[in-house]
Amino acid sequence: MDGTLVSSLPVIYHCENEISHKYLGTSLTLEDVISKFGPPAHTIITDMTRTLSDDVQNRAVSDYYECYRSHVSSRGLVFPGITELLRKIKVSGLQLALFTGVEKKMMEYTLNPFKLSEFFEMRITADPEGILLALSRIKADAKESMYVGDSPADMAAGRQAGVLTGAALWSPENRGDPTTEHPDYEFRSVQQLSDFLFPTKKSSEEPYFGSRWSKQMR
Repeated sequence: MDGTLVSSLPVIYHCENEISHKYLGTSLTLEDVISKFGPPAHTIITDMTRTLSDDVQNRAVSDYYECYRSHVSSRGLVFPGITELLRKIKVSGLQLALFTGVEKKMMEYTLNPFKLSEFFEMRITADPEGILLALSRIKADAKESMYVGDSPADMAAGRQAGVLTGAALWSPENRGDPTTEHPDYEFRSVQQLSDFLFPTKKSSEEPYFGSRWSKQMR
């Protein structure tokens, strides 16, 4: 979701700074915020305020959720071409599921303002077996499926689940370089992914094999 469908870094940066100012009296740099990527939001905020009492930590988490909910529609951005591609996948008969490492609440806050929820037959949040669970619920064969994400962890999770992996390289948000985990395919743009899924004519920007396949083809 984050970094693949939606650019959420601006709202995350804004809200983490609001919490840091309110509860710690300090400011965070963009690098500070990016370095915290990985765990769910409540874990990040709890860790930020770990020197404070449990009650205060809980209030900080609640304040973060409310800040994110209030600002995601104005500070978040659906990557250009994503809504059109999701609509195209939906009407084509292909199955579409979402797996994200964030909490359900954060997923809903992110998807709903942009009306993205309706495109997914199944949405799975913060589950170690999320990809397998999504495949099971939509009755999809792993060998006929692809997991598209923007981080090394995404590529590793997809490989472990036995699906093809596609690195979303259109995101400016830095959650790590997904190509370090040797994805099957690397997509420089949303249009490139669309052309790969729905080939109608030769694209001027063809999708290309990831390093994992390149080594096998030598």
